[in-house]
Amino acid sequence: MLHIFWKETRGEKRKVKVRQILVMDDKEIDLEQLSKEEQKQVEARLNAAALRQAGYEPSPRRKDP
Repeated sequence: MLHIFWKETRGEKRKVKVRQILVMDDKEIDLEQLSKEEQKQVEARLNAAALRQAGYEPSPRRKDP
C-alpha cells in the first residue's frame, strides 16, 4: 500500500511517497509486496497483538490468528 501525500514547503508543493514497512522477527516486510490474503493475515496478527497488549482476553471458543 503506497500512500502519496502532498507536502507544501516554502510555497511549493511536492509529492511525498510513504511506504508501509513492517518489521517482524528481524525482517522488514513491505506490505505492498504481500498478497491480499497475506495482508489480511498480517493485519489479524497485529490486531491480536494490540488487543493482548491492551489486556483484552479473547473468549475461550475463539482462537487468536
